[in-house]
Amino acid sequence: MELLKSYLFKNPDTAARTIESEAVIVLPEKSKVHVLNPVGTRIWDMANGELQVDQIIDRIQDEFEEEPDQIKNDTLEFINSMISAELFMINSESQGPANG
Repeated sequence: MELLKSYLFKNPDTAARTIESEAVIVLPEKSKVHVLNPVGTRIWDMANGELQVDQIIDRIQDEFEEEPDQIKNDTLEFINSMISAELFMINSESQGPANG
């Protein structure tokens, strides 16, 4: 499955709260706490199963002032690390309200 065209959503087993533009995420089964910076928090907020990864990258590029290629690479690296940590999941179909 191509990551850029995959829909990104949060692992439903996570618990999260945003405090002063930083998300604090807990995956109880792993007994780990993750604290995200503002950009990571924005990606976390958009991981609702309704947006494809490439759409999330486009929005981050619109919202933050960095080189587009740097944003794309950093965003993909972040998403892959969150997938590895089992905090994000991907699907080839939308997980939004119409399908989920």
